[in-house]
Amino acid sequence: MSTWVIVCILFVFGALIGFAIVLYQRKQLSLVIHYLLSSFNDVKPIFSKNYFQRDFSRKVVQPTEFWYGYRLEYIDNALRILFPTLFLVFNIIYWPVCLYS
Repeated sequence: MSTWVIVCILFVFGALIGFAIVLYQRKQLSLVIHYLLSSFNDVKPIFSKNYFQRDFSRKVVQPTEFWYGYRLEYIDNALRILFPTLFLVFNIIYWPVCLYS
């Protein structure tokens, strides 16, 4: 049982670290975009809480309009699927081995 608790803690911290890295990279990308576009008067970057929402009604530059933004979105979506899937696989393997040994 202690093995299961340790693995659960590792999964939680792994997910938190992955989420923190993605958020940090988004913030860095936002700063770079703001720096690059600060000289333009007609194009203003808008950074909201939802980084991947696009607004086509105005001239808006979102972080996903750069290749690195798409990469961050891919990594974020992959982590959202990867951690729960690996945790489910771990439980499917761990509990029968634990109960029948």
